[in-house]
Amino acid sequence: MTLSLGLRHNLSWVAQVDVLNMINTIYDDDKVPSSKHLYIKQIETSTTSMKYNFFCEKCHRFVGERDSLTESEVKCEC
Repeated sequence: MTLSLGLRHNLSWVAQVDVLNMINTIYDDDKVPSSKHLYIKQIETSTTSMKYNFFCEKCHRFVGERDSLTESEVKCEC
C-alpha cells in the first residue's frame, strides 16, 4: 500500500520510508520494512507472486489476468 501511495502521489523514497517508520511507530513493533534496502528487497520478493489484471479501454470490463506483462495479449469481446 505504501508503494501504491508513493507512486500515486509521486513520493520520494525518503517519504515512503517515513510512512513505513510511522506504521512501525504506531504498532510499536517492526511490522513493515524500516529502510529503503529492506523495502526494495520486500518489493522484489512480492513481485514474483503478482498478478496483472487487464480491463478493456472501451467498456472498462475485466478481460483477464496474467502472471506477467509479456504473456499473450488479452482482448475484449465488445
